[in-house]
Order: sequence, then C-alpha cells, then structure tokens
Amino acid sequence: MNILMHISILYSADKSGGGYIELREPKSITKHPSRPHNWHPPTDLYETEDSYLVRIEIAGMNTEEFVISLADQRLEVSGIRPDLPMPRGYHQMEIPYGNFRTVIQLPTPVEVEQVLAEYEDGFLIITMPRVKPIHIKIKEE
Repeated sequence: MNILMHISILYSADKSGGGYIELREPKSITKHPSRPHNWHPPTDLYETEDSYLVRIEIAGMNTEEFVISLADQRLEVSGIRPDLPMPRGYHQMEIPYGNFRTVIQLPTPVEVEQVLAEYEDGFLIITMPRVKPIHIKIKEE
C-alpha cells in the first residue's frame, strides 16, 4: 500500500458483538499531498460608494484561463493555474497550482451588464456596480 495514500478506516460491528476494521481508499483521493486537487485563492470582497469589488490574488495566469460567472447574486471564479513544466525536488512547497474555485455571495443585486473584470500584477479585480434603488411614487387621487 502506498504510504502517500489517504486511507479511511471503517469499523463495522457484526451481530455477535464482534467487529472488524476495513482499510480502503476513499472514492476521491489526492495521489500526492503536495499537489492539491482543488484550492481557493485569497479573496477579498469590499464595497465602495456605488460598487462591490472582488479582488483575488492569483499570479501566473493568463486572462483566458479564468472562468467567471454571475447568477442570483453569486459570483463564481474558477480556472486552472498551470504548474511549472520542469522537473524539480521540493524542499518547501506553499504555492498551489491546478484547479481552483472561489464563490462569493453578494449582499445585494448588481448591474450585470456593467460588471468589469481586470487582471493585472497577479490580481483579478472584478468591479460590480450595485443596483440603485428605485423610488416609487404613490399616485395621489
């Protein structure tokens, strides 16, 4: 059995009161602990006077590698940050690569047609103007 594998241990009791331990691989497994399957980049959500801004720290990407969607006040950003192609032996590894995904629930609706995304200096910044409230006048008789 590969020592790097994650093993789940299950205990099952039989009707006579005895039991057994079963070792098995989980259905979803990361084959190498230094190579994460899914990760979440550092993400900030803040607001200005008229907009929400999401700032995601994710260097080493090209703009076409991002997938950005917005529906029902829920912003989702995902993609794949490629690893360096050269072989190497790590002494320390803290920079994640591979599939990433972050989901942000927005507090109020935004003007979807006016959303702007920019990628510069390793930061993806998404600006989303908030929907301005509509004041409804009551018709006087």
